[in-house]
Amino acid sequence: MQASLGALNWSLMAAVIYTLLPDSAFYPAILGVLLISSIAGVITHIPAGLGVLETVFITLLSHQFSKGSLLAALIGYRAIYFLLPLLLALVVYLVLEKRAKKMGDKNQQRMGEEAKS
Repeated sequence: MQASLGALNWSLMAAVIYTLLPDSAFYPAILGVLLISSIAGVITHIPAGLGVLETVFITLLSHQFSKGSLLAALIGYRAIYFLLPLLLALVVYLVLEKRAKKMGDKNQQRMGEEAKS
C-alpha cells in the first residue's frame, strides 16, 4: 500500500510538471529527471531541494526546452504542489476554528443557563 501511494505521488508530481511544459515533453523523461533531481536534493541537504530541482532540470532538459519554459513550469509546479495544498489547509483550519468557537460559545451559554436554574 505504501509503495503504491509513493509511486502515485511521484507520478502526480511528474504529471504536474509534464502538464506545465510545452507539448513536446515526454512524460517518462520528466519522471526520470524528477527522480534524479530528488536524489540530488537529498544528497545536498537543501530544504525542499530549492535550486537543486531547477538546476537538474535545466541541465538535463535544456537541449529540449528553453530555460524560461523550464523555470516557468517548475515555479508553477512548486505553486501547485506545495502552495495550493497549504492554502486549502489554511481555509479548512479557519473554518474548523470558527465552528469550534461557535460550539464553545453555545456550550458556555448552556452552562450559564444551567447554573442559573
